[in-house]
Amino acid sequence: MRQRIAVAVGMAFVLVATTSGAAAQQAYTSTSAPPLIVKLNVVAAPGVPAVIAVRNGEIVRWTRTDKTVYGLSPIVANGVGQLLIAQITPGETPGSERFQALATLTLAQDKATAFPTQNPLFTVTLLGTAPIVTQAAQTSSEAPCQTCCVTCGEWTACACAVKMDCGSCCCKDYCPTCLDDGDPLSGGCTAATRPADVRASTTAVKR
Repeated sequence: MRQRIAVAVGMAFVLVATTSGAAAQQAYTSTSAPPLIVKLNVVAAPGVPAVIAVRNGEIVRWTRTDKTVYGLSPIVANGVGQLLIAQITPGETPGSERFQALATLTLAQDKATAFPTQNPLFTVTLLGTAPIVTQAAQTSSEAPCQTCCVTCGEWTACACAVKMDCGSCCCKDYCPTCLDDGDPLSGGCTAATRPADVRASTTAVKR
């Protein structure tokens, strides 16, 4: 089951589906997430840059070589953006995960925001949004690519489209909207090979 942060306003917590779909874990407060592709520029310490495309409200996973996993979830609604940051750890049952809230930051167009403020682990800039264009139904029996990963330095970034210095990948059927800037995150990118387990993948997918 595809992970997605639930819609909630003014709640102490929300529920996030696990990868197995068998349970749900407490996560962190979210806002309504209309159907958009959100494009971000992310720099992870110590200076690993990436351009990311992700569906609004879904999670960009950043896994460090020490196996620490962070989830970054952009929420853009009515012109207002938030970035929800959590650390992701294994849950009590196989295939489940826990999301420990770390911060909720404000996202503004073309303005960098850092977490934490001093010696930031992530510096994130909202580059833009675009509506999701509905594609024709899939004829293949194989599940469509929803997440691909690129490893660069000590970080692996996983989303529906990722561009780093070491390579790029894109699940064009899941992130179909062209962002009209001519880069690999636009609608012309090719579908990437899916890693067997995106939570632990350290395999770069280059396109």
